[in-house]
Amino acid sequence: MKMMIVSLILCFFVTVQAGDCECTYTWQGLSYGCHECPRGCWRQEISWDFDECFYCPDGTYQPSNNNPSNAGSCQPLRTCYSPGQYIDNNNQGSVTTQRQCLSCPTGTESSSNNQLSCSIDINGCEENNGNTLCSQLDSGATCTDVPAPGTPNPYTCQCSAGYEFLGGECVDPNPCNATTCKTSGDTGAVCVDLVSPAVGHTCTCSSGYTFVGTDCVDVDECANNNPCDDFGDTSGTCSDNHPPEDGYTCTCGVGYESKVVGGVTSCHDINACENNLCAADGNTDATCYDAAAPSLTYTCGCTYGYTFDANALKCVDTNDCEGDPCNSGGDTDATCTDMPPGSNTRITCTCSAGYEFTNSTCVDINRCASNPCIGIDTAAECFDAAAPEDSYSCTCSSDRFRFDGTTCVDNDFCVSDEPCRQDGDLNSTCLDAPWDANITHTCANCSSGFTLTNDLSLCAMNAKPASKFPINFDDGTAQAVIGGAVFLLIVLIVIVCWYRRRVKKSIARSEKVLRRAEMELSSSNATRDFDDMELGGGVVYDLDSTATSDEVKALEKAKSRLELENAALRKDNQKHKQKLEKQSLSKTDSGDELKRSDAKKPEGFASEQQNTTSIQWSNDMVVDDNL
Repeated sequence: MKMMIVSLILCFFVTVQAGDCECTYTWQGLSYGCHECPRGCWRQEISWDFDECFYCPDGTYQPSNNNPSNAGSCQPLRTCYSPGQYIDNNNQGSVTTQRQCLSCPTGTESSSNNQLSCSIDINGCEENNGNTLCSQLDSGATCTDVPAPGTPNPYTCQCSAGYEFLGGECVDPNPCNATTCKTSGDTGAVCVDLVSPAVGHTCTCSSGYTFVGTDCVDVDECANNNPCDDFGDTSGTCSDNHPPEDGYTCTCGVGYESKVVGGVTSCHDINACENNLCAADGNTDATCYDAAAPSLTYTCGCTYGYTFDANALKCVDTNDCEGDPCNSGGDTDATCTDMPPGSNTRITCTCSAGYEFTNSTCVDINRCASNPCIGIDTAAECFDAAAPEDSYSCTCSSDRFRFDGTTCVDNDFCVSDEPCRQDGDLNSTCLDAPWDANITHTCANCSSGFTLTNDLSLCAMNAKPASKFPINFDDGTAQAVIGGAVFLLIVLIVIVCWYRRRVKKSIARSEKVLRRAEMELSSSNATRDFDDMELGGGVVYDLDSTATSDEVKALEKAKSRLELENAALRKDNQKHKQKLEKQSLSKTDSGDELKRSDAKKPEGFASEQQNTTSIQWSNDMVVDDNL
C-alpha cells in the first residue's frame, strides 16, 4: 500500500513538469496541475486534474499571465515591412514584448521584411526619373546618383559641352540674354546663340564690321600686316575700307594685279599663261610657264613633235627627218617619214633588207639577240649574218650537239644503227643516249653469236674456241707449234713497223696540208688587213671651183654613203676574223683519224690522201673536218 502511494505521487509530479514552461500557480495549492502559466506561455488542459504550460511559438508573444487553453492566446509579433521599415534595435520583440518598427532614413531602404537596418542606398536616378530628365534635352547627358541622404537632390546630371544642370535636367543656356553684339557701335548687329554642343554665341555684323571675341567691331585689316604683299609684290599698298564698306583695297606694282583668291585680296603675279597661247599651233598639250613679275611674258613646254618658237611665243611642228636619222644605223638606203604631232613616234623609217626600225633609226637585225642557239647546249655560240642577209648560224660546243637550222639539238649517234653493228651484227639495234649522259649510245637485241659489251656500246662477235689437238714434244708437234708462233710474231712485228711508217708519212702529208692551209689563211688575212687599210681611209674627192651648192651637197651625201658602206665592210670583215679565230684549223688526233679512215675506206691510203688534201670552204669559212 505504501509503495502504491509513492508511485501515484511520482506520476503526478512528472505530469506537472511535462510542459516546457513552469506553472506559476497550481490547482488548490497542490503541487500538480497548472492553474496559471507565466508570461510568454500558454496552458493546455490534459485531464480534469492535469494541466501543462508551453512557450509561445516563434513570432508570437504573451505579455501577461493567462489561463487560455490553446496556443492562439499568443499574439503575433509586428512585421516591419520593406522597403520603408526596419526593426528598432532597442525593441526587437520577445515572447513577452511586442516588436517596434522604425522608418528608413531618407535615401535608403531595407532589403526585406524585419531587417535590423536599411542597408540599401536608393538610386536617385531610377527613383526620381533622373535618367529621362537628364537626357530630355541633352542626348549625351548621363545621370549620377547622389549617396544617401541625397540632399539637396537625389541625383545630378553630367551634361555635354554647351549644356548645364539646372532644375533637375540639362538645359542649353542662352548667352544672348546678357549680350547684344552692339556695344562697339554696330547698331544693326544680331546676337545668335550657338546651338549645343557649341558653347557661347556669335554675332551677325553689319557691313564694315567684323565679329571679334563677343562683339561686332570695325577692324583695320591693314594695321598689323600688309596682305597686299603676301605674294611677292613688295611695292603693293593696303588701304582699309571704313563701314559700311568692308575689307580693304590693294594698289599693286608693275606685273601684279589685285585679285581675290580663296577669299583673300592680295597682289598676284599677272598670269600671262591664262589663255595658254602655247597651244595656238595645235599643240593642245603644251605647258605654259609664266615669267615672274615684273615680266609679262612666258615660255612654252612643248610636247613630242613640237619645239618652242621664241619669236612667235608658241609651239610649232618640228621636221624630225632633218639630218637623215634613219641612216645613222648603217642603212644608207633607208628613207625617213616625218610623223605629224600627236603620233606615237616622231619619225618612221622604211628600212632596207636586213635592217629593222629601232630607236628612230634602221639597224642591222641581230638574230642572235635572243640567243636562239642556246637550248640544251648552254655553251653554244650564235653568229649573226651581216645585213642585207637576215639569218644566223650556231656553233655547238661539242659533237654531242648539232645545228638543226634553228638551234643546237641532241646529236643522234644511232643513225642506221651503225655503232652497234661494227662487229658484223646487222640485226642489233642502237638506242641514242640523252645528251647529258656519260655515253653516246647503248646497244640491244644482239643476234646469236654476238655478245653485248660491258659498256653496252657494241654487239661483239663471240670468240671461236681454239681447236684442241695433242702437243707432243716427242714427235715434234710442240716444236712446230712454237716455230709457227714465232713466225707469226715476226710477221706481226713487220706489219706493225710497216703500218707505223705509213702512219708517219700520212701525218707528214697532213702537216704539209695544214701548213699550206695556214699559209693560205695568212695570205687571206693579209689581204683583208690591206682591204681594211684601204677601206679605213676617208673618201677624198676634188671639186671644181665652179661647182654649184647642189653639186656640193650631192657629193657630200655620196661621201656619207661611201663612208657608211666602208664601215659596214669593216664590220663584216671583223666578224669573219672572229669566226676564223674561233674556228681555226687544228690538228686532229692522227691515230684516231687513221683508225676512222681504215674502218670506212678499205682501199688504203690513196683515198685518205685524196681526202686530206681536199679543203672545202663554206660560207662561214670553215675547213673540212677530214683535215
